[in-house]
Amino acid sequence: MKKFLKQAFLTASIAVSIIMSSEAFTRAEDLIVRDSSGNLRLYPFQNNTFYNNGGGTIVGNGFNFTNYLVADWTGDGIPDLIVRDSSGNLRLYPFQNNTFYNNGGGTIVGNGFNFTDYFPGDW
Repeated sequence: MKKFLKQAFLTASIAVSIIMSSEAFTRAEDLIVRDSSGNLRLYPFQNNTFYNNGGGTIVGNGFNFTNYLVADWTGDGIPDLIVRDSSGNLRLYPFQNNTFYNNGGGTIVGNGFNFTDYFPGDW
């Protein structure tokens, strides 16, 4: 049976979006939040707390999209983002080396996605 990852669906209308993520070496779920400026900030969850774990590290910027879909899109065991822009394009942002920077992000992987809800999963 395939390993299922927790997934989240978020809209840009939320002032601060919370996105679930995980890091293979911690085996715990971490948080990535989107602030009102469009920055993505990583908050590691270690020792049953977010305190004193180097939280708030910016791992991406310019994330002002309509929808955010979290799943292991690249098949490497680490959750990635697919975002939907206002034109209905789906853009892939791989999460590697604890960041979205310099990972070939923003690649259009679909278009015409102008639906109300999105439910990622290994259907």
